[in-house]
Amino acid sequence: MTYNKVTKGLDDCIRIMTYAKDYYTSDPKIYQKADKNEIEYDKYIITPENFAETEESSGIVFNNQKYNIDVADGNNYMEYSIFFWIEGNDPDESEAVFSSTINFTVNISVEM
Repeated sequence: MTYNKVTKGLDDCIRIMTYAKDYYTSDPKIYQKADKNEIEYDKYIITPENFAETEESSGIVFNNQKYNIDVADGNNYMEYSIFFWIEGNDPDESEAVFSSTINFTVNISVEM
């Protein structure tokens, strides 16, 4: 998942949760851009991970999330959800994000 065309610093306060669920397990993850201000997230049940962007390549939320689907016994399915929200309690957030934009790209591949 990548993002681009950000206006007004919306990437500083956006949160993305992925939730992968199959017959046996569930795997929720929350992603955020690295905070400019150090803060502990005691309100989250899941500790957020920083976006996977580097100095060489910006705009990467995460890459290479891989899940194995067990095809035995008819358990060959996976539910995968992506949730987005703007974190209103983020110390980096300001009213400047009103009327802002951000574009996301998600690539999904299935391999056998």
